[in-house]
Amino acid sequence: MRPIKTESALFIKLGEGGDWESDCIRDGTLRLGYHNLPHELCISSDWKNPKVRASFREGSDQGAVTRHIKQVRNFYEAPETTLWITFHSDRLWWCFSKPEIAQLSDKSKVRNVISQWRDTDIKGNPLIKGRLSGKLLAVQMFQGTICSVKEREYLLHKINGTLEPHVAQAETVLEELIAALIPIIKNLHPKDLET
Repeated sequence: MRPIKTESALFIKLGEGGDWESDCIRDGTLRLGYHNLPHELCISSDWKNPKVRASFREGSDQGAVTRHIKQVRNFYEAPETTLWITFHSDRLWWCFSKPEIAQLSDKSKVRNVISQWRDTDIKGNPLIKGRLSGKLLAVQMFQGTICSVKEREYLLHKINGTLEPHVAQAETVLEELIAALIPIIKNLHPKDLET
């Protein structure tokens, strides 16, 4: 597999409390709720239409409504070069998605994944949450549904199975230190070790 490149990475929560995670990963889809928001308005990208704002709960402050619209807009307008991630079963899952969007009978919206969701890097190593940076994992705390991944460069290194430059440099320096210490240790007398 060729190295993964992207200018944009988005995190998506698949259902309230992860209700759709298993189905989406199995079926190769991204799924978005927002059942009251008319699919036709989203397809037409008519985001300034008053009906878009009116589809959100009464009493929601305008800032919250704007944030919700941004998330829906990301779902509808993200190109197929956008890297999507989610977390399920203590793993990071990633995919790219086709741009076409359909509405299901429950009025949730779906995008089909290109190929499939993956939980390994391109070399086949599992992307286990316990081996990922807390900065990347913090995206799970996002209170909404979709947000940008700030740690995109780190994420790409993990998916591509490569080391970040500062980590690679530290490993090289450590190897050099070990190589330099070996002759010093060989020159020690057993009594030196008691000291």
